[in-house]
Amino acid sequence: MKPRTGFTLVELLVSVTLVAMITGVTVSIVMGGFRVWDRWREYSGRHLQVRLALEEFSRDLRNMHRFRPIPLDGRYDQISFPALLEFDTREGKRVLDIGRVAYFFNDAAGTLSRSEHSYRGLSGSSIRDGEKIIVEGIDRVRFFFYKPEAMGGTGWTDAWDEKEENFSPQAIKLEIGYTPYDKKEMVQQSVVVIIPTS
Repeated sequence: MKPRTGFTLVELLVSVTLVAMITGVTVSIVMGGFRVWDRWREYSGRHLQVRLALEEFSRDLRNMHRFRPIPLDGRYDQISFPALLEFDTREGKRVLDIGRVAYFFNDAAGTLSRSEHSYRGLSGSSIRDGEKIIVEGIDRVRFFFYKPEAMGGTGWTDAWDEKEENFSPQAIKLEIGYTPYDKKEMVQQSVVVIIPTS
């Protein structure tokens, strides 16, 4: 009698089943890892975007200058104020000049945007002209202005008109809220910038 060579049908079915199960488990683990990676990347990316926006806002406010023709004006979803900015001349040179910086929230698009205009180009321009989106995928933006009791204030308020107040607030706070991909609760990041009194 010749020795048997090859596999029986049962052995072949068992080995194919084992390979299929191992492949299925491996694919499932890898796909789960990709989902976790995508969630983490989306969350950390937005977190970084928000942190950079808060830094840019702080830098712009520290660069704010009092200039009566351009008052500090703000409400809960937007702010504009005078600042020294760099602009290109017609000759292609970069010059420092007074201008207006504005930050505003577009609720429908879920974006925080920034714009800047030179003093000479302000007439007829809206703060939304020349919009540059700095953060996307956010749910909430709030600006707050601090007026101490000693100056007739009640603390934090969500509107400021320098024409009426005739001075700048002592501090300005920006809060940005967003909901991460896999969460139900909003994450909030904020910055408070103290405004020099001089």
